[in-house]
Amino acid sequence: MSQDLGYDIVLPSHLLLNENLEANAKLFYGVIRNLTRHHGYCYASNNYLAKQMNVKERMVRNWLESLEKEGYIKRSFDDTGSKRHIELSFEFQEKNRMAKNCHPPGKKLPPPPAKNCHQKEDNRKKIINSSKQARKRPSPAAPAAASIEEQIRSSRIPSDKQEAAINYYRAFKDEVDKKKNPVGWIVNMYDIGKIDAMEEVVQQELREVNQERENFRLASIVNNKLSGRNDVKSSISEVGIIIEFPGGRRCGGRYDSPHFKTDVLGGLISAGFVKDVLEIDEEWEGSKEDSIFNKILQLKYVKSEK
Repeated sequence: MSQDLGYDIVLPSHLLLNENLEANAKLFYGVIRNLTRHHGYCYASNNYLAKQMNVKERMVRNWLESLEKEGYIKRSFDDTGSKRHIELSFEFQEKNRMAKNCHPPGKKLPPPPAKNCHQKEDNRKKIINSSKQARKRPSPAAPAAASIEEQIRSSRIPSDKQEAAINYYRAFKDEVDKKKNPVGWIVNMYDIGKIDAMEEVVQQELREVNQERENFRLASIVNNKLSGRNDVKSSISEVGIIIEFPGGRRCGGRYDSPHFKTDVLGGLISAGFVKDVLEIDEEWEGSKEDSIFNKILQLKYVKSEK
């Protein structure tokens, strides 16, 4: 982490033993848990959480998704949609409470209360609760997703932004459907810039994905070019490429580095492989697809498409 947070991180045993979560996601839960102590929820932004964990925002988003998928947290927005709340899941808290209150083997349980103790008070509460249930009106059914999307297309949101608005609705469908006026809420999100902001984040992630894909393709060309030679050795992996020269000198780079091409080809040039670099660069540039930036997976935030 980037600094001393000023508190200890405590992890429940069943979360610690959950094999579906990576180790850093479990530590991240501890940070979220501490940030919910004052208000009952955490309202920190992804940028703030990323700085606390000393990682990229994309990693924070992945951890939030995995913790929510495993049922440890719940994410929601306030009525204005401008502030996100991260809460500990009620089911998880109940599970944790029961684990704390369970009695170890061999320990005597406390004696049960007398049968007639507070019986009148319990009966009174039952009568009041049954009366409340009788007066309670059934909650309206959630609107159909197709109907909401059609209304978004016919709203005053500009046509070139309607697809982004629909993707935003799909990403937060469970929360939006609870609003009294879901379409009005989506229009409000467009007015205050939330939809454009999310679209920009997604586009930035897509650019990073494209860059990593291109860097991997360049690494494959380099590896094929240098394979089988005695004067240099290259090895390619899931994260990058390493090139070793006689005498222990080496160069290489990670696919997610913005300086990947400079690090790899520059290292080869410094070692005297100028001709090879020219051939590698020519092959890499010549095999580029014009449409590569248009053939990307749909927005990863769209949960309904997962």
